[in-house]
Amino acid sequence: HVKVSVYGDKALIDYAKRFDGAELDAESDILTLDTFSSVAAIKALFPNETITVTTASGAALTSGTVSTGCIVTSAVDGSTASVTVAVIGDVNGDGAIDSADALAISEGLVDGFEAAAASAADLNRDGEATSSDLLYAVGILKF
Repeated sequence: HVKVSVYGDKALIDYAKRFDGAELDAESDILTLDTFSSVAAIKALFPNETITVTTASGAALTSGTVSTGCIVTSAVDGSTASVTVAVIGDVNGDGAIDSADALAISEGLVDGFEAAAASAADLNRDGEATSSDLLYAVGILKF
């Protein structure tokens, strides 16, 4: 169970380490999900908040699947706080886990990752995206 309340411009988070396949990192403002989730399910995580979801490009997302790079914004009494979604395995944010994500991990290991992509690329959940995660991705996809 996550309770997010907004006070001024700062989100105050009463957070248990992991819950229902989601992890909220208050320092990086990344909401990591173990699997794809719907907009309705994301809104259910924050039942006392007014929640909006936008795509990485800023378009409103009112239904469907939330993928890596989407922004979840909570509003309470005129104040807002936002987090970026990272879905484990959906490194490129296209809403699918496939060979393109393994390629994105490979490229990220060379060129660096954006924060949400780094969280999505950490397949073994050891706190960092490394070549071990790439090997794990290749093993899962069984090229």
